[in-house]
Amino acid sequence: EKSELFSTSKEEISCLTALKEQLCCEKNALNKVVLELRDTTATLATENVTLRKENEELKLCLHENEQVHHRRVSDMEVQLTQSKRREAHLSSFVENIGASYKELERDFDSPQCLALDQNNIGVSI
Repeated sequence: EKSELFSTSKEEISCLTALKEQLCCEKNALNKVVLELRDTTATLATENVTLRKENEELKLCLHENEQVHHRRVSDMEVQLTQSKRREAHLSSFVENIGASYKELERDFDSPQCLALDQNNIGVSI
């Protein structure tokens, strides 16, 4: 019985030793993975900080661009209003000139003007 126990015990020790070695290998592999994850985490944290800074810069830039756009739109609205006023003034001026021209045409076609023309009396305008 003793030799049988001893034999089983040797086999168990051999098996346990093999398991211990396998566990050590797995532990080393896991330690490598943990180190890689730490490196990756540190890299990602650095990238995150960089991206956060870039994001803030882009937000500021966007805000500035929105302000510039708003000012340009306001300026264009003012220019459009001024242009419409000038157009209205010019239209009125053109209408007045047209009315004056028609009035002059009527005056030249009037019997008095035709009579003056027939008597060779020069009229200068």
